[in-house]
Amino acid sequence: MSRYEYKALPAPSRPAKIKGVKRPDEKLAATVSDVMNRMAADGWEYLRADTLPLEEPRGLLSRARSSFQTLLVFRRLREGAPAMPREIAPAARPDIRMVQRLWGREKPESQAPSLPPAEQKPTLVASAPEGSTPRIVADRPTDPGQP
Repeated sequence: MSRYEYKALPAPSRPAKIKGVKRPDEKLAATVSDVMNRMAADGWEYLRADTLPLEEPRGLLSRARSSFQTLLVFRRLREGAPAMPREIAPAARPDIRMVQRLWGREKPESQAPSLPPAEQKPTLVASAPEGSTPRIVADRPTDPGQP
């Protein structure tokens, strides 16, 4: 069961006429603030604003019109719901070493198997008399097992 109950109201689309406020954006802000303050006085907490599609039927022969409606979503605790969340069970708590590792305070223990050393790459050597194109030769390390 959810601890909260929710209520959605259509967001005001037209600002109310307010004495002393002249700019349209200030009027709209004051109108939205008034709605939010009235809901808060009744114990509702503002949660978010959602914009949802809305299909409005127009008439018998005409098509439905699609538009978008913005809703203000409020929530409050249900009657008898605990105010604070329950304590996390000890088994569900994260390991402190894991948290420190995630925050970079501890180096992770290596769990990957160790790999053999990488094959030695040949060294490139260029030699040529001055003024001519150098000849590039790969200087390979000698291995006693190879001819």
